[in-house]
Amino acid sequence: MLHKIIITAAIFPICLPLTAQAQTQDADSTAMHGELKEVTVQAAMVVHKADRDVYTPSNDIRKRSTTGLSLLGNMMIPSLSVNDIMGTVTANGVAVQVRINGRQATIEQVRSLLPESIVRVEYHQDPGLRYGGAETVIDFIVRNPMLGGSLMASTLQAFSAFNNSGLSLKLNNGKSQFELSGWLNWRNMNVYRDYFEQFTFEDGSQLLRQESPRNGKFTQVNTNPSFSYSYIKPDTTIIYVGAGLWNQSPTRMKMEGVMSMSDASSDINIKDINDNIHHSPRLNFYIEQHLERRQTLVLDMSANLDLSHSERFYTEVPEGQTTPSVDINTDIRDRSFGFAAEADYIKEWDASRLTAGASYSASRTRSKYINLDNKIFHQRQDKVYAFAEYMHRIGHVSLTAGVGGEYFSIDANNDARPQKHWSIRPHLQVRYRINDRHSMRLSMSSWNNAPSLSQTTEAIQEIDGFQIQKGNPELKPYTTYQLFWGYNFSLPRVDAQLSARWRHSPTAVMDFRRWEDGHLVLSWDNDGRHTSWSVSLSPQIKVIPEWVTVSGSVSFFREYTRGTGYRHCIGGFYGSANVSVTHWGFSLMAQYDHGPTSLWGETKTRGEHFNMAMLSYNLNGLNIGIFMMMPFDRYSQETSVLNRYNTNRQVLRTKAFENMFGINLSYNLSWGRQRRDASKIISTDARTQSSSAAGR
Repeated sequence: MLHKIIITAAIFPICLPLTAQAQTQDADSTAMHGELKEVTVQAAMVVHKADRDVYTPSNDIRKRSTTGLSLLGNMMIPSLSVNDIMGTVTANGVAVQVRINGRQATIEQVRSLLPESIVRVEYHQDPGLRYGGAETVIDFIVRNPMLGGSLMASTLQAFSAFNNSGLSLKLNNGKSQFELSGWLNWRNMNVYRDYFEQFTFEDGSQLLRQESPRNGKFTQVNTNPSFSYSYIKPDTTIIYVGAGLWNQSPTRMKMEGVMSMSDASSDINIKDINDNIHHSPRLNFYIEQHLERRQTLVLDMSANLDLSHSERFYTEVPEGQTTPSVDINTDIRDRSFGFAAEADYIKEWDASRLTAGASYSASRTRSKYINLDNKIFHQRQDKVYAFAEYMHRIGHVSLTAGVGGEYFSIDANNDARPQKHWSIRPHLQVRYRINDRHSMRLSMSSWNNAPSLSQTTEAIQEIDGFQIQKGNPELKPYTTYQLFWGYNFSLPRVDAQLSARWRHSPTAVMDFRRWEDGHLVLSWDNDGRHTSWSVSLSPQIKVIPEWVTVSGSVSFFREYTRGTGYRHCIGGFYGSANVSVTHWGFSLMAQYDHGPTSLWGETKTRGEHFNMAMLSYNLNGLNIGIFMMMPFDRYSQETSVLNRYNTNRQVLRTKAFENMFGINLSYNLSWGRQRRDASKIISTDARTQSSSAAGR
């Protein structure tokens, strides 16, 4: 059956059109510059295009939203789950990449958007070649004043537990725009964990260890100031220059507990502290030039420096003693530099589009292990990528065929030989409009995944008295293949999607464990295999138009992993539900998320279970809200390891979120005439990697 599906997908090529992003002239304009006149299926708030779904927020939604993120939540797009408090966006349980006018952005930058400046939201469920392997993309298309500017200030305060605050100022003069923004978030909450593990030794004997919590603390402070300048000459030239700094002060997770042993030995006092610090300045330059005969040249470059420090303290002290039986201190200092550049050429006709591009990205990392006598490890990563794709419309059918070629090199600068990887990435899609309210899409795509710095660095790190971690410098990138089928339909007061997704990674980087010289060694290889499939139904229902709206998603999934010495399988349901009631300027929002459980290698991770309710009121740009977190359930995160030598289960909890009240205040102000904004057709990402001290 599977080979028939693949053949069918290959016969019907698909779409990943590289659309020029929005450039709006006035408040009512939502036409995309250079956009093909594609086949569309239009519902009340959504237009289903060949390569994306375009959602236009109503004026009522804009008025009762405080930031770009809250607007996305108030739109209640089927299959999307937006957690404004935690700052996350997922689609059927998968993390979403967010963009602003085509530029890759952070959640803080989305929060800095004025709701009234957002023209539309473009939802790419199968982004394809151009987006570098992103599974789902949300692109906010915004406009800005020509003269004058805008100001946005907001704060979300949950008393002593956490705070999210942001400020954004934009000033415009003719063809130039200046933007200064900043974001601060901090966390300060008591946490605790339950931990159980069972060791099976080489001789077949077993040892059970059960940790009971005494106390714990999680603290974090992040700041993210940025500045940008845009020059826009309509229909001719766009120039964008941006600079920013991501600063993470010590993020500390501190745990204390008592470990009981099955061999009747004395209880052990456990102390486990993890600290992480990052200082990362970033630069970006972008230029777009429009030529005659509907041709466009685009260049985007970015660079960033990451100075990081990862440290872990772990001790085991038997009851009645003061000297630790296990004393671990892992101290890693990283200095990483990343650079990326991409150039694209776009040619458009009335019913078709050709896009070709090439990119280069590189990262250089120097890691110093203080606890290993200041031993230094180096790593170089280089990636060259080129692609071409062609889109064509025939009646009610939109077709696109594209292919990309990628070369990836990893050099650990040690005795191991450099790892080089070539791959071909096809992307095929067909979208068929059945009628004005029904459409269907079938696609096949692939993307590459590189191993992390911790997985490839062969430095030995202690985890506890039994376990150590050692990277594998011979790891290679691996490819993930995906088939996607989606059926969108609109009924009176209902807009919904039924979808199915299949993924397969035949040479995935997965963990394995083995006993060596009395220690259980954790490492990785390319002998893994991961396969998953899921079926999802995502409706939005207008129970009472303009007053009561309900949306949500329910999914059934199965995941299979195979690696060195193991095979595992999990399955089940996950989903989300949202209810919005609005009237007379008041808005009541209730949200429930039951996160998916994921399996990778031998590690099973249960997603967050989160619920909240918020009541807010909007008056002349000032929004005042109160909210309660976790009124119906306990907050927890769970991770399990299913290894035959070490089976363990860790549950992280905090009472800080349970029945916790908070306030949300924001003020939005704008002045001046409306004009188009700097919109990037492509977006590079100069990525760096940093080490992470091994832990449980």
